[in-house]
Amino acid sequence: MQKTIRKHDMELVQIHSSGAEEWYCPTCARRFIIQWPPNYQKIVLEAGDEYAFHSCHKGEAASKNQAEDKILSQELREALDDFFNELELGNS
Repeated sequence: MQKTIRKHDMELVQIHSSGAEEWYCPTCARRFIIQWPPNYQKIVLEAGDEYAFHSCHKGEAASKNQAEDKILSQELREALDDFFNELELGNS
């Protein structure tokens, strides 16, 4: 018996001033923030379907819509922006 692998396509929600990217899966609500090397870091905000294969593709710059804005509160979004700004200052 062969297992079917579920593939979900992630959407780029925002690129923070530090360069960290915020990604969201509209299929299972997985959400994470990733900072690429040399200071790689990944923070999972919502696990979603941890067994699905999540694919992230960068195309044109992502634009946020109202549904995406409601997923994180303004307070949490500001705290994340502050966090990534501190990372950026610490790596200068």
